[in-house]
Amino acid sequence: MIKTFKKSFSPLALAIGLASQPFAATADDTLWYLHLGGDWTNEIKISDGNIYLDSSTDGAFCDGSFDDFGLGYCYMVEKINRDGSIDWRYEASESGIWSNLAVNSDNLFLVDYTNLPSITQVDIETASVSSIGDISAAIEGAEYYYTIAATDNGLFAIAKTNAGASGDNRVLAHLNAAGELQWSVDIGDWESTNHLFIEDGVVHIAGLNPSFENAYHAYSTTGQLLSQETGQAAADKVPLANGISLYNDTYSIVNSTSWLINQPNDFIVKYDEQNNIVWQIPFFSQADGYARNGVAYGVFTNGTDIFAIGAAAVADNDELTHVLARYDIGGNLLALQSLDLPFDAREQPTRRAVALDNDRILLGVDDTNGWSAYVSALEFDGEGVPTGVSIPVTDSPAPAASTASQTLHLGDINNDGYPEIGVVASSDSTRVHVQSIGADHSWQAITFDGTGEVAVVNDADCNSVPEIAALVAGSNSVELRDSLSGELVTNIAFNANVDAIKMAVVPDTNHNGADDIAILSKFNNRNGQAVIIHDAKTGEQLSSISFNPYFRAKDFAFIEDINGDGAPEIAVLSTNKKGTSKLEIRALDGSLVNNIWLGKTYQSTALVDMNTQLGLSPNLSNELGVLLNKAEGNGLTVRVIDTQSGDDLQSVGYNWRFSPIAAKAIADTNGNGTAEIALLSSKTNAGETTGKIELRDSYSANLANNVWLGENASPVDFSIIKDTNGNGSPETVTLMESDGIYYLLTKDSKTGTLIGQQAVDLP
Repeated sequence: MIKTFKKSFSPLALAIGLASQPFAATADDTLWYLHLGGDWTNEIKISDGNIYLDSSTDGAFCDGSFDDFGLGYCYMVEKINRDGSIDWRYEASESGIWSNLAVNSDNLFLVDYTNLPSITQVDIETASVSSIGDISAAIEGAEYYYTIAATDNGLFAIAKTNAGASGDNRVLAHLNAAGELQWSVDIGDWESTNHLFIEDGVVHIAGLNPSFENAYHAYSTTGQLLSQETGQAAADKVPLANGISLYNDTYSIVNSTSWLINQPNDFIVKYDEQNNIVWQIPFFSQADGYARNGVAYGVFTNGTDIFAIGAAAVADNDELTHVLARYDIGGNLLALQSLDLPFDAREQPTRRAVALDNDRILLGVDDTNGWSAYVSALEFDGEGVPTGVSIPVTDSPAPAASTASQTLHLGDINNDGYPEIGVVASSDSTRVHVQSIGADHSWQAITFDGTGEVAVVNDADCNSVPEIAALVAGSNSVELRDSLSGELVTNIAFNANVDAIKMAVVPDTNHNGADDIAILSKFNNRNGQAVIIHDAKTGEQLSSISFNPYFRAKDFAFIEDINGDGAPEIAVLSTNKKGTSKLEIRALDGSLVNNIWLGKTYQSTALVDMNTQLGLSPNLSNELGVLLNKAEGNGLTVRVIDTQSGDDLQSVGYNWRFSPIAAKAIADTNGNGTAEIALLSSKTNAGETTGKIELRDSYSANLANNVWLGENASPVDFSIIKDTNGNGSPETVTLMESDGIYYLLTKDSKTGTLIGQQAVDLP
């Protein structure tokens, strides 16, 4: 028998009670399902508030609303037993809706908005999990309640007060199970408080401040403020989540709706215990072989695998179907099942809730129009739904046979409004996979003969897009291809008596409107090395400049004119047999301009071009950074040098426990008017790799930001692109690799906020 409680009797109660009887499963995968007799479902919560339940659980609670014969929406809550029967149902006769539901081991708590549409009263209702009661509790001075969260010590609630000049100040309050106020603290003026949850003795609050900036506060369970953040950094703390699954306080898995570069998608996101994003994957994008992006109803984890339930359209069938996806803890898709559920997947429910009840999945949804609400119970064996139809996982990324080594910033060459990145991969040939950060797939692959270093050359064939130059190893030639069409523009043959070391692009030195290509090379018939320059358009050799034959060249760069001859100079970083490093600077006519000695305490590694412009033609500076490592491994620094005077302008120290990969100058992110130097680095501990981009100010050497790149994946290379999220700072795009699978990770350089992640499809 269903126990139905109302604040006042209505003949509707009996009808709704009968409508809520469990139906035998008409869908293969459903143990039972309920049409709630209501119009939508807000939340499903398990009675003890945990992910795992034992056989003595009291059941599940579902809250929602129903249409009282067209007189308005009335709120209701049901307690559902494990067999699908309704233990009790509670209805309110007033027009209103439940806005929030929280459950602990003894009580459930509900926030009700009454007297719609004007919302003249907002109360918290409390009841026993075994039998409903009607207890209303209020925070003194509160106008209404926003959101609540429950623990076994009672209830935490955010309420609006009439204190403060703006009238919009909010309080965080702790109430006991009887609704008695234990303490409250003013948390200030908020535009919205979207998230409230308690984890490991910390109360987390996230929302928007009055300036519509992300805001995050952390309080102890006794009301002490622990930390607060405002701005983009706060966005990483609590996501815009449809559902969250915590596991042993070590990580959380979230399914969230994210506006990724103005593209709405549902994502599965993993956070570590510091709330850093470890990885983010779309819930079935077009790149995964699906016709359009999927909708995730909810997510849960058993500590070994991650499960997401939702709707997606397979490539050979545009119809949306219900699916259950199983991922490993690294976010790799392991299995996929189609589910036969008692509602149409095409309805794409606007409200959805998922809870894992030991051996079954509880799914609460409503349809797009909000006119039908369902709760379904699906048998769950720890790996999937036993009767679900397996869908072959054929489109998940497979380890690439080729190895990716480099990224290129190409600008927006296809006019889609987003920068393109070229990912350089090699096997028996070199391929550049061109990918927009606004898309989820590579749309161009350019193949070069042989393997070698690759660089971007500004529009040599005058079609308004850059060319890509590839140094063909072993042949002393450079192949130039159009980045949009992939067509060959020219093939430049270099001196056969040299072996190429590195390639660079130099601004037009012969004034014919095209950039030039320079090769740092060593002679194969005598000692010494030279920089040889050819015109990118005609292939003509323009200069050959020899450098000290008793030093081994490591890197080179072009700098602005410092000797007054109107042409750029060449700086070569080199080391002799005694370990002494220097910068040897020469003019294009071969004359020595400067020798800058760097000593031998540190091992010189590479040069850092201090130009921060993001244009495709090089802009030269008279400053150079030199990346240096201490021989004994306890020092890592970039020395910023004035190439004209030879003076050290700054020595910028980095975390030497991380191994350097690449360094680039980046436009000012901390507001002091000088560039930052971004160092991509990684470290491996107990078999797990952690990567980051460490940004430090080139003037003060102070830390500007650490952009963390997550765990269990290795950074390979990175590029700097223009601001895409509107905060005025450039973004970083990092090529990541995990078990032979590559992806691009786009993050904000100022805040570290994740902007996007795209798989890179390599052969």
